[in-house]
Amino acid sequence: FPVTISIQFLFVDCAQDIAEVQKEILGYRDHEGKFQRGVLEMGQYLLTESYSLDPIKYFSQIEKSWNYFKTNFKNSSYIYRMTYIYATTLLKNNKFKEGKEELGSIIKNDKAPSYIREMAKNDLNSLTDSAKL
Repeated sequence: FPVTISIQFLFVDCAQDIAEVQKEILGYRDHEGKFQRGVLEMGQYLLTESYSLDPIKYFSQIEKSWNYFKTNFKNSSYIYRMTYIYATTLLKNNKFKEGKEELGSIIKNDKAPSYIREMAKNDLNSLTDSAKL
């Protein structure tokens, strides 16, 4: 008889086909072509958000998480927020050139949500203003 395991929002029926389980974990396109987020994508994003609370202590983890995310979830709706987290982490770890480049990539990208582009502009402006002092 089927057994259901519930882990947060993931429900796995042991009688399911392996392809169906993989879809729930990795994500998939529905019948309308819209991407349905998988647990790995959302988990990676949330993990990075939690690391960003202490970007100096968790610099290495944020960098690894960013590299994994941009490789595996480059079309994610979280990609711009992840880029912003990575950029500000670079700045807080005195990697100004790299941080500015990442912020610039957000600002130039018309697909990035306007609020993230504004945050990136503000951070870039504050760097420029502090350099003038």
